[in-house]
Amino acid sequence: MIADDFLPKLVEFIELLKTLKKHLNLELVYQAEVELKSTFLESEITAIDLVQSSTGVLEKLYDMALKGNFKAIIKEANSLKTIDLKFVPFASKIYQLAKEFQDQEIITSIESLGALT
Repeated sequence: MIADDFLPKLVEFIELLKTLKKHLNLELVYQAEVELKSTFLESEITAIDLVQSSTGVLEKLYDMALKGNFKAIIKEANSLKTIDLKFVPFASKIYQLAKEFQDQEIITSIESLGALT
């Protein structure tokens, strides 16, 4: 087996597409969609958006973090990514923190949104 390139773990989708395009001489048919997703990934999320679009998700994540339930946090973060592209940055951050067992960082991130009652 010969390796022509390296992608670090937690592969970025866009980087993966670029690498595949380079080595397989592919034409990206959905290039405009990928660029659009990239724009959404750079946008900021507000607590109002999150609370209005996903009932109780912040409370669930907060409670899971207090209990140290990282497996459930990872599952919830992945689910949140599918609700709306604008949630991807926040969900990705929570996902990464959960993979690193950073419960206090998760709690702080959720509290910083100021949406908990």
